[in-house]
Amino acid sequence: MVHEGVPADTARLLTGLLVDIRDGRGPDVSDGVEQALGRPPRSFEDYVAEAAAAGHWS
Repeated sequence: MVHEGVPADTARLLTGLLVDIRDGRGPDVSDGVEQALGRPPRSFEDYVAEAAAAGHWS
């Protein structure tokens, strides 16, 4: 990010946030997806596999 012109302090903050998300740290998961969509959430991996199998990216 710094190489692309992002100030170092901002790059450190964003990197820290993204690492926390990647590592699963932060608030507990809520039921917002289920409330909004009327179905349980699914993993990103499941979404990608289903979309690829359906030929959405062909």
